[in-house]
Amino acid sequence: MAFELLGGTHMLLFGNTILDNAQHEVSEHGTADFPIACYFDDLTQIDTPWHWHDEIEIGTVVSGSVTISTTHQEFTAHEGDCLFINSGILHSM
Repeated sequence: MAFELLGGTHMLLFGNTILDNAQHEVSEHGTADFPIACYFDDLTQIDTPWHWHDEIEIGTVVSGSVTISTTHQEFTAHEGDCLFINSGILHSM
């Protein structure tokens, strides 16, 4: 997994995901007035490191499958499945 150090050892950059030293994703999603964003990620092309964020995460699998891991469980979502990850939950995909 490739990463780049930002600001010494305090921030890590994984693709478009910026993490602090507590694995908190510090990337801004949307704006302060409208804190919603929509992304299309090809998870066969990128690694998503363990991270957590203040926002909830809602997703759908368009094709294939994806394995989602939390500290309490691991499950596989398949094409057509939807997923919900609550705020503050440490997870990876």
